[in-house]
Amino acid sequence: MEKPFSPGNKRMLGIQILDILSRYSSKKSPLTHKQIIDKLNSQHLVTCTRSTLAAHITNFQTDEFQNIFGCIVKCDKLGKGYYLEQEFSDGELKLLIDSVMSIRSLPENDAKVLIGKLLRHGSQSFQLRTKSYTSADMRGLPNSPNQEVLASIAVITDAINNNHKVSFIYNDIALDSNKELVLHPRSKERYLVNPYRIMLYSGRLYLLCNTDPHENLSTYRIDKMSLVREEASGIKTWRDIDKAYNPPKTMLESLHMFSSDIIDIEFWIEEDCLKDVVDWFGWGYFKIDDKKDTRLLIRLKCNETAMSFWALSFGEYIEITKPKELRFRIRELAQEIYKKHKI
Repeated sequence: MEKPFSPGNKRMLGIQILDILSRYSSKKSPLTHKQIIDKLNSQHLVTCTRSTLAAHITNFQTDEFQNIFGCIVKCDKLGKGYYLEQEFSDGELKLLIDSVMSIRSLPENDAKVLIGKLLRHGSQSFQLRTKSYTSADMRGLPNSPNQEVLASIAVITDAINNNHKVSFIYNDIALDSNKELVLHPRSKERYLVNPYRIMLYSGRLYLLCNTDPHENLSTYRIDKMSLVREEASGIKTWRDIDKAYNPPKTMLESLHMFSSDIIDIEFWIEEDCLKDVVDWFGWGYFKIDDKKDTRLLIRLKCNETAMSFWALSFGEYIEITKPKELRFRIRELAQEIYKKHKI
């Protein structure tokens, strides 16, 4: 009896034609009937007549086929050949692959598997072009050692959809007896939280949540979680989270994902640094209230702890004016830095 996926099995002819078009055709290099038939014979050991091939290609050019499979076979000029217009363009696939590579929360093996799945959506020429630099770029990337990240994301997603709490062990980075970096539990007790959203910020995946009986929102890095578990108890609604949570606004105000209060901040900064303010806080998330000489007066909302570190990174180019508590805190930090670095 002939096996369903054995070479030469014509019952798979439609899939085999799509495989040839997917791997070898492109808008710049379409395949003629003869080229497709030759590759079917060499790659899949099947013979195919022109009329049979034409019938399959006609089916692959319908809107119904595109709606179901997300791709379509096209012919830009009669007699010049056919190509498969993939669901993702080369540029879109490149963007998705680079995005996976930039997520530092993922362990290297998981990142490689995801990239491999994305590569299969591209043509053979795209795969050959992309594999070489992807393999080189993957080496030495600061990926997470936590092998539970994807499983944790799945559990958290289910818990959010089911309106259930999640519990987990939260870890810190520590040195083991061999002076190797390892994840070490921060506490023997499991954290129990009300999960609301998974957020990506600066290459790290965070869980936005609340801990009973507190009323504030907290963030935890998912790559520092282990033994994540969905609990049977229901979550507490946090002040209408769908209205309160705005992804761009939340991430800009919670710079570096610190969990302290969001406050109104006012500071003077050199005009040459305006591009840096835009890069960090985005268009429309701050106001320029005044200008004196080469300095601009900026007003915005931001996490207090994060703002203190951000301001220190700009040193003499910035002056916090409000609130006074933050101004004093930065002065104290600057004095501590001076004491440690004075000669």
